[in-house]
Amino acid sequence: PSLLPWAPAAAGGKVAAMTVTPDGSKVVVGGQFTTVNGSSNPGYGMAAIDPTSGALVPWAANSAIRNAGPNSSITSLHTDGDSVYASGFTFGSGGNFEGSARINLDGTVNWVDDCHGDTYEVYPRGGAVYKVGHAHYCGNHPGGFAQPNPWRFYRAMAFSKEATGTLRADY
Repeated sequence: PSLLPWAPAAAGGKVAAMTVTPDGSKVVVGGQFTTVNGSSNPGYGMAAIDPTSGALVPWAANSAIRNAGPNSSITSLHTDGDSVYASGFTFGSGGNFEGSARINLDGTVNWVDDCHGDTYEVYPRGGAVYKVGHAHYCGNHPGGFAQPNPWRFYRAMAFSKEATGTLRADY
């Protein structure tokens, strides 16, 4: 076998995660990079790439989920056949996303779980989405929990795959 010419260029940080959409039409990448193929939207921490040419393809989620640079990242990406799930962290500048997100295969955001605290991994299984990290505030979720004092960290959580409410304004 020989190497294929596929060589998209991520710059400004590392690629931490990749997944292929079930139909094989996109390779979705996430990490700390600030551009892919010279673009920052898509390309700021997340992008969808043509699996043959390496060219960027539309990925609207990157207009809403912006994590890149040394203090922010998309940490994992997985698919369950009808969606892509992302997890991320931000500390200081460079990002706006901590938690997990369900992204439709066309690249539009289905929902965002905005529990504060880094999320390192997200995994869909059946009707649930499991995540690990150190959530410490989910007060903007219906039925969520406030920031305890002293802080308490929730290392593993599960959410319904389906959106069941609307996030309230953050504190």
